[in-house]
Amino acid sequence: LGHALSACPCRSLPDAASALVLCSLLSQALAPASRVAPEAIAFLSALLATALPAPARKSLPSTHPAHALHTHWSLYRGDQDPSSLLQQPKKDKATGAETVLALDKVLEGSVSGPAGRRAALLTAVRVATTTVRVSRGASKGADWAEGGVALLLAPLKEVLEELESVCGKTGQLAKAVGALGEEVQGAVEQAGGGRALTPP
Repeated sequence: LGHALSACPCRSLPDAASALVLCSLLSQALAPASRVAPEAIAFLSALLATALPAPARKSLPSTHPAHALHTHWSLYRGDQDPSSLLQQPKKDKATGAETVLALDKVLEGSVSGPAGRRAALLTAVRVATTTVRVSRGASKGADWAEGGVALLLAPLKEVLEELESVCGKTGQLAKAVGALGEEVQGAVEQAGGGRALTPP
């Protein structure tokens, strides 16, 4: 599953929806053993970055996984630029439906349009929250935890800082982004004794 997330191109909204199912399965498979899924965190960081406007995406640090993954995905691009898969049209920010992806639609490959992009974005944020929560179990008492968790989660934190302005302040999506931010901060504080989320 990890190899599929890191090596397979995410060229379209149905690809993104399928990859979110893989992320969820990977996180759930690793949860009982309290293991970390760095491939899922890198993929989710890159996918969430596709919701950002181009200037915000370009301002991410040069080491951010979004740059490498977006370049990889672009090699196999279809009709849409993969680096803007989840970008929300301005008119849909306030009025778009806020639901998560339905598994039957994902399996049929029929996720499309503005409603599909918004559902994929909300689902990505929720899957990222679950993935971070699983990583918290892995960091308890581990020698690598203090610096490792901050480095592992830094790409998510960097995207979240920009994503908050895209999502607005109300609605399920804004709440989900806020919950993800709290989960990321909590994971770092648990591993590093409450230190700020800045890589060493």
